[in-house]
Amino acid sequence: MRCESILHAIGGTPLVRLRTVPAPGSATVYAKLEGRNPTGSVKVRAALGMVRQAEADGRLRPGGVLVESSSGNMAVALAMVAAALGYQMIAVIDPRTTPVNRAMLRAYGARTELVTEPDAAGGYQTVRLARARELARSLPTAVLTYQYGNPANPRAHAETTGPEILRALGGAPDCVVAGVSSGGQVSGIGRVLRPAGSRVCAADTVGSSIFGARWAPHLVRGVGLSWTPENLDPSVVDEAYAVPDELSFAAARLLAAHEGILAGGSSGLVLAVALATARELGPGRTVVAVLADRGEKYLDQFYDDRWCAEHGLDLAGWDLARLRTEAAALRPVGYPAGEASGAGHDRRAA
Repeated sequence: MRCESILHAIGGTPLVRLRTVPAPGSATVYAKLEGRNPTGSVKVRAALGMVRQAEADGRLRPGGVLVESSSGNMAVALAMVAAALGYQMIAVIDPRTTPVNRAMLRAYGARTELVTEPDAAGGYQTVRLARARELARSLPTAVLTYQYGNPANPRAHAETTGPEILRALGGAPDCVVAGVSSGGQVSGIGRVLRPAGSRVCAADTVGSSIFGARWAPHLVRGVGLSWTPENLDPSVVDEAYAVPDELSFAAARLLAAHEGILAGGSSGLVLAVALATARELGPGRTVVAVLADRGEKYLDQFYDDRWCAEHGLDLAGWDLARLRTEAAALRPVGYPAGEASGAGHDRRAA
């Protein structure tokens, strides 16, 4: 038997057809289960890609330190990669980081720096990033991986996630939906699938400023920034959607209850957009929803009715009919990529 490093388990995540959640008469919806990756999220693909690139560039050497600003999955992914390759890891986190993610960081031997004061917009991202840069400058062996502007992030998805979808389907889907987050997923996948004929939809949360809206607090973790990340490539995105917290969480809960797939809130957000595009495209078409992480980390959050009530959410009354109706009402927020090229509109009319 050949034994491999845990890093060899990254990628190759399954693509499964959703049989119950999509509305009758919709396009076929496939979910790419990125939660099957080590650490339970899609972020480990970019984490490994950024570390390998830093090694190739000579910036990261034996005994080096990785530094990243992240409230969750990217920090955990980098901590795992660091542990597997013999590096140290410092994660700059904020009060929204879940207890599970903090515990995972400790388990992987990472050091954490907690930022407690929000920035002027009320978020933590810019304050976290400033602290991460400060730490990286102060440590001679440190490398700031900087997920938001590191080209190795989208490249990892262009080299792995996108081609995996093509191989699994034997060609390009009519539409692929991915969360925005740092810009790596949707940009890297889009660079492969858009030239192959796929419509590329970026899913973001209401409250994010990535597509020009005013920043506001939101509950879905793993998506939403107070600025537009450098890694977001507008030339490969046809449409962008902003999904409210309640719809995102309801989609994730109904996905678990009706398809047996336990996923995170950002996956529910992506699913809602996929349901909207599948309804629009109709029978005979295919939509791929890239579900970023598993749901175990959120069992004491949006999967818990008491937590929802404390945050002004009533998810107990949602059913598939309401989910389909609310998802179908989503409209693109307006993004210059598809508008400028006309590609998105041409593809929808095809």
